[in-house]
Amino acid sequence: FALFVEVEAQRLRKQLSALASKARTMEEEGGANILHISFGTVLWTDPEKGKQVRSPLFVMPVRLSLRSRGKPPLLVPDLSTGGTMVNQCLLQKLADTFRLDASEVASWRGDREDSDLQHGLQAMRAALARDRVPASVEEDASLCLLHFGKFRMWKDLQEHWPLFVEQPVVRHFVERAGQAFVDAAERPTREDLESARVH
Repeated sequence: FALFVEVEAQRLRKQLSALASKARTMEEEGGANILHISFGTVLWTDPEKGKQVRSPLFVMPVRLSLRSRGKPPLLVPDLSTGGTMVNQCLLQKLADTFRLDASEVASWRGDREDSDLQHGLQAMRAALARDRVPASVEEDASLCLLHFGKFRMWKDLQEHWPLFVEQPVVRHFVERAGQAFVDAAERPTREDLESARVH
């Protein structure tokens, strides 16, 4: 695919170079690629802050390559993360704030042959209209840095909490926080440690 921008070539290259450098640094520090192309923007007003917010609807992790002068920058999908996906952070926020039911949009997956961004955008518009959420959807694309690490952690905790609580240490923090933890497992003897040592 190609992205068209209203920026002079030299300025664009400078901005992309800075963006690529920041994305590379963030990945080295955090271990995850946060450079994305977003497709579709939801415009909504946050009632808590009283200001309009622009949130990407669909995002795809990408790699940016700045080639020699005269050649356009190259964007390559980062398929190691699963391809294009729905911004679940946005759907969760709108569900919490406006009770939006966007289940049809949430189930959209970009790795299916029948996936269609246009259908996803229309589904989002229909959900906003049905639940009377004061928001609109713009058809656009942006190259941006997006952090989803905390949301993925929250989602993992929400979906697998019963499994985590089965672990003695986690259960102790939940039920007896502030008290000393006594491990029920038998302590290894000196002989056990000696036999386990790799020679």
